[in-house]
This record gives sequence, C-alpha cells and structure tokens, in this order.
Amino acid sequence: MEQLLVKKDGKFYFKDKEVNPQYGTHDLSPNENLKLYNHFAELADKLESGRTVVLQCKIGDAVYETDTSGAKIFCSTVKRIIIDGQHTIYETDGVSFDERAIGKTIFLTAEAVEARAKELQGKL
Repeated sequence: MEQLLVKKDGKFYFKDKEVNPQYGTHDLSPNENLKLYNHFAELADKLESGRTVVLQCKIGDAVYETDTSGAKIFCSTVKRIIIDGQHTIYETDGVSFDERAIGKTIFLTAEAVEARAKELQGKL
C-alpha cells in the first residue's frame, strides 16, 4: 500500500498538503480527496479483517508495572514484539506480556501506574 498520509511535526500531510481535521481537506483536489478516502477505506478494511495489527506500544517504549501492594513501581523498555496469530506479545528485559495485560498489570504511562499504585495502597 502506497503511503499517502504522512505525519511530521505533529501535523498530517497528504502529498505535501496539510490535512486539517478541523477544517477538512478543502485544499485538496477532488481526485486527491478520493485517494485519501480510498486510503482510509483500505486501512479500515485491513483492520476489520485482521490483516493489520494496531500495536499498543513500540520497541523502545517504556512500560510500567507495580507490585501487588502498590509499594514499588518498575519501569522497563520494550525490546521485542511477537505477533503469534492470537495475541501480540511484548517482551522487555524483565517481563513478557500480551495486550490483555495493558491497563491491568502493565501500564504505558507513569501517571497510569502511579494511579494504580495508589489504588492498591488504599486497599491495604
């Protein structure tokens, strides 16, 4: 699939023309708008049919975990991602987990793990 939509400097561009989600893509020609629509339709079809996986994080991202009491918070870096057909497995130096653990025992932000740690400490 040709990459038609590019993100740089926090903005999206379609063939070097900025796409502004607030005002639409009126600076694109009708043909370019059709290509952009078809690009999104193709991506949506791939997502729906399971031919595209949306990763929760990428290699090099920090992930966080807390112990069962909430007293300690651990941070590790994603080193490897394995897609086994049913689940996406993320591996760090200290832990392996799949997407089902995210938001339960594994967190993608320090703020989220800190909130979970406070919640666990309040249960003691």
